[in-house]
Amino acid sequence: MFEQRLVTYLGARVPLLGGRLHPYVAPEHTPLPVGVYQITTNTRRTHDGHPLVNETVRVDVWAQTFAEVEAVLGELHQAMAAWQDADAQTARIQTEERFYEPAVDLFRGMITCLVCIGG
Repeated sequence: MFEQRLVTYLGARVPLLGGRLHPYVAPEHTPLPVGVYQITTNTRRTHDGHPLVNETVRVDVWAQTFAEVEAVLGELHQAMAAWQDADAQTARIQTEERFYEPAVDLFRGMITCLVCIGG
């Protein structure tokens, strides 16, 4: 449920990816830029008797140029910082990083967010 909401939400707000957001590994020969996401943590707790779930989401962006990585990370940052729907109270950016990956001759950016759901 959360994963589908995440993909739908980002698909509508990160146009530079053109719908190329995949779980774990992008299909071979996917055009760049491309995003790969992981939901790395699912912590359940309660607050005032209401169930809460914290989801940690990491999105890696792969592109031919540093400028493409920066542009997509900018859209991702704005989208995640603004995410608030019926269930998600907050989406807080935890980290943003940028790399050059010489083994594949591509640039990579990574954004990690904590999303609190419920309440």
